[in-house]
Amino acid sequence: MAFTWHPGRPVDTRQDVEIIFHPPGKATRVDLVHSGWEHLGKEGAGMRAGYDTGWDFVLSLYSF
Repeated sequence: MAFTWHPGRPVDTRQDVEIIFHPPGKATRVDLVHSGWEHLGKEGAGMRAGYDTGWDFVLSLYSF
C-alpha cells in the first residue's frame, strides 16, 4: 500500500508512505517506509524524529 502524506499542509510538502506486508509463517511482518522529508525544508528533520515514535505507536495498535 502506498500513499502521499501531507495532513493539514499544502500538497507541495507531501511525503510518501509505503507499507509492505510480509507473511513469514504464522506472523506478518510490516515494513513502513516514510520518505520525502526534503519537501518540508528545514522543518523536515525535526518532524521526522517525531514520526519515528509516532508510527511505532500507530502500528502497535494493530498488533495482537
